[in-house]
Amino acid sequence: MLILKTFIRKQRLFAHCLGLSILISLAGLAGLTWTNTAVANSSDLPNLGDPSASYISPSKERKMGRQFMAAIRYYFPLMYDPIINQYVANLGYQLVGNTNMDSSLNFHFHVVETPIINAVAGPDGNIVIASGLILATKNESQLASVIAHEVAHVTQRHLAQNYEYEKRALIPLIAGIAASVALATQNGEAGGGALAATMAGSVEKKLNFQRGNEATADRVGMEILYNAGFEPQGMPDFFTRLQQMDRYYAKAPEYLSDHPLTDERIADMQHRVAQYKPRHLLSNTDYQLVRERIRVATAPNSVHILTYYQDAIKSAKSTHKLYLKYGLALAQARNFNYKVAENGLRSLIATDPQQLIYPISLAEVQLDAQKPQQALNTLKSIVNLNPDYYPAVYTYAHALINANQAKQAVRFIQHKLPEFSQRPQMYWLYARAQAASGDLARAYEANAHAYYLQDDTNNAIQQLQVALNQPDINRYARERIQARLKALQGGKKKAKS
Repeated sequence: MLILKTFIRKQRLFAHCLGLSILISLAGLAGLTWTNTAVANSSDLPNLGDPSASYISPSKERKMGRQFMAAIRYYFPLMYDPIINQYVANLGYQLVGNTNMDSSLNFHFHVVETPIINAVAGPDGNIVIASGLILATKNESQLASVIAHEVAHVTQRHLAQNYEYEKRALIPLIAGIAASVALATQNGEAGGGALAATMAGSVEKKLNFQRGNEATADRVGMEILYNAGFEPQGMPDFFTRLQQMDRYYAKAPEYLSDHPLTDERIADMQHRVAQYKPRHLLSNTDYQLVRERIRVATAPNSVHILTYYQDAIKSAKSTHKLYLKYGLALAQARNFNYKVAENGLRSLIATDPQQLIYPISLAEVQLDAQKPQQALNTLKSIVNLNPDYYPAVYTYAHALINANQAKQAVRFIQHKLPEFSQRPQMYWLYARAQAASGDLARAYEANAHAYYLQDDTNNAIQQLQVALNQPDINRYARERIQARLKALQGGKKKAKS
């Protein structure tokens, strides 16, 4: 877990200027590598065939998925907060578990720190959600509806179909342009008109194709949403909210540019909602707390966000006050008022002892306040009772390191690594623990693996080379690291060829 200080990041101006639509364009180019994975179709889900079966391999899909995420990391800072990531992943996999799909289809859920309102489904099941979109939702069903829509794009292989469409459309487009050019040599005005008509026709066909995919993702997504236990009304409610923002604000949400929205589309959603039995769910506490956590983490001004919560609590309803009090405690910590933050979080723990987010947040504040032993005391029983809960595991390991218990941290993380082997943050922590315990070779080796998990082969190779130069490295470690270095260098050469 990242303690609260690490949330205060330098602003990346280009991240605020560029929308995730850039990445959708990238994904469109990557369509040729969409997976050759069969999806088990239920009678309720449309079977659109598999246009990618003859030319797309799983290995190419994985490669393009890595390239897609490399572009994401370049343009947008990923949010590595374990509480946020764990919640979004749990929500995503709850939806994926209701798709009746082949289990070999991969999904990975990521949150990027940016105020834009957007989400995108990329190659290899990488679904990226902007923090601004999460803040724009009003309840968990609305957020789930967006993720379900993106999951449907993946299960229906829309990226691959888009690539196949582009290939089919290219030949008549080129022919039309060639005919227009030929006509222009005889009559310039007529040729120009023909060229304009050709281009306009191509754009219109493309928009119709995209609208068809969006409609399919709406239908399939709503079924996924309902089967996962959410309110189907969340989908038209959120899209209506986006449409209102488009009408009343100077800058429309980026989601609308990537997911064309019309009155007919919302009406179709509303019609489908009527086919489901109504649900009225209570507010999900985890959703509300994660939302406030994102609000504090991404606020550009720590003083302003503190004032926001102080004012909001005065007029809030009693049920919503709990969530605002949580946000207020985090905002106090951002302003270095650690004692006030601790007292606020202890009060919340007393109101709901079963809510894990409260004590983990308390431990974070204690780490920020340079009280690692208190953080360990806060977390010990939680880790024992919830050994598989990643936010608790990560924060406890962090506290062990900060408490100068490096050897205990090494043993604890080694025990947990098999379960969390795909999380680079665990390897960064493992590297810190190894360095603190005096084993620099293993520290650099762990750093290398963290870079590898982020598809940064160059830095991974560099870290392994530094590891080999450590004076205290033993023969077995040297042979292991050399073998790993050789494999990475070979893979890099193969990728270039």
